[in-house]
Amino acid sequence: MLREKEAFLTRLMQIADALVITVAFVLAYFITLGLKRSLDLGPLAFATSVSFSGVVFFLRNHIALVLITIPTWISLMSIDGVYANFRTKLFIEILFRVLRTGVASLLVLGSGVFLFKMNLTSRMYVAVFAATALLGLFIVKAYWRWFLDYGGGGGGGGG
Repeated sequence: MLREKEAFLTRLMQIADALVITVAFVLAYFITLGLKRSLDLGPLAFATSVSFSGVVFFLRNHIALVLITIPTWISLMSIDGVYANFRTKLFIEILFRVLRTGVASLLVLGSGVFLFKMNLTSRMYVAVFAATALLGLFIVKAYWRWFLDYGGGGGGGGG
């Protein structure tokens, strides 16, 4: 029973992480557009407007990045042990593993940009995406840690 509960929690954490990474792609679009406009850095390729339809058009043109990055990052976090024994790890260790897998995922993302010859992919967008995704994953990991320790999943006192 305990093994099934841990497997269920791991799947929930992976789904939450995939959602955070997906949302980071969208947020990075708006943040990058805002930065480019406020710093007068020129347009963002495939950015038609500051709207939901603009995001959809932009992400359609970058779908390869989305489809490569999300499973890669989740898989690397699994391989690196982010989800294993989550309750017993030091929180700083979890954050370090997320950061380490984030760097590896960015290398894979960069390789995808190169292999698919995505010459119009903005480096600023990729950097903003990485920062947004990392911040989001850090927040989600903090939430999971709090939830499992105090919010009903850990018996109310450190697991």
